[in-house]
Amino acid sequence: HGLKRTRGLALTAAAIKQVTGFSSKTEMESIFWYYVKEVLNKHELQRFYSLRNITTDTGRGRAWLRCALNEHSLERYLHMLLADKNHLSVFYEDWSFLMDEERSSMIPTMAAGLNSILFAINIDNKDLNGPSKCPPSVSDLLKESTQNVTSLLKESTQGVSTLLREITSSSPVSMLIKSDQD
Repeated sequence: HGLKRTRGLALTAAAIKQVTGFSSKTEMESIFWYYVKEVLNKHELQRFYSLRNITTDTGRGRAWLRCALNEHSLERYLHMLLADKNHLSVFYEDWSFLMDEERSSMIPTMAAGLNSILFAINIDNKDLNGPSKCPPSVSDLLKESTQNVTSLLKESTQGVSTLLREITSSSPVSMLIKSDQD
């Protein structure tokens, strides 16, 4: 993606590594919240800093993205994020997708296509805080929901089978068959 590590984080990570001999996760991780928060107004910033379950900048970035999808504002934010190339170059490498004017100009248009979809994604979820573990993919969510449907179907099928057994065992026909066998 080409997101640069911030200088402050890089220096902190280097100091931690030098003193302890361990590398920190932030040394390897770039967090786009640092760039996104630059275009948010005071009230929007306060909103993301006051989420009860979001405690990391990674979580705030993920919450912001979900919020932008929920509110159909991703296209507007992308126009704002891509407008200032000088500011963009502070956060992104020269070779990054966002720094390529031709390719990045298509992103807001693609985001506009998402406006026809009604999103209702929870933005205050502690799972969004994870430093490097990605949240479940769409295929994971589909797999999970398919498993839930399959187990419900299995339970209902078992229930129907039990009901049919009870009906047939207590029906007049089954009683006649039983009395003939006796």
